[in-house]
Amino acid sequence: MRKWRRRSPRGALSELDRQIIAALKKNGRVPFARLARELGVATSTVRQHYERLVERGVLRVTAITDPWALGYGVMAMIGLKVQGQYLEEAAQRIKDFEEVVYLVLATGSYELFLEVVCKDHRHLLNFLLEKLYRVPGVERSETFIYLEILKETTVPVPKEDIPLPPPGSGRRFQAMDAGAEDMGVADTEEA
Repeated sequence: MRKWRRRSPRGALSELDRQIIAALKKNGRVPFARLARELGVATSTVRQHYERLVERGVLRVTAITDPWALGYGVMAMIGLKVQGQYLEEAAQRIKDFEEVVYLVLATGSYELFLEVVCKDHRHLLNFLLEKLYRVPGVERSETFIYLEILKETTVPVPKEDIPLPPPGSGRRFQAMDAGAEDMGVADTEEA
């Protein structure tokens, strides 16, 4: 029996989009055919919605690795104060460091926040002294070493209709992809 769904405004996130995203958040490898059966739609419908979500930059299916399982014993968030005239140059240099897995431009006491993974405390110290503190414009930093990760999730899917970005827009913050390939994270073509 066909399930009727309320249509969302053209270019908005639909209820079916939300259901597909929720299912992929639980299991990014679920076959489209099984997902279609569970949602009561055709496999081609799931594939079309998935491809549209990927094309619009709403959905990215990636392999997420466990840093501790890969031998990284230290994870830390670092707040970085950078002189204004060096901010873009500093961000470009920092995003290329293999230890950096997350980098954001922010407001507040620090202009940049970066998450790093290191083998041990000595590796973290060497990263700070030999790489980070040598970036032009870096004034000061504050390092927060993770003791335990209590919650790790992805962005919740909004319940209301929201406009989707235009096709081909991809990710807005490219600096966040820093080092993903080097740290064992790779985009996949199929769910």
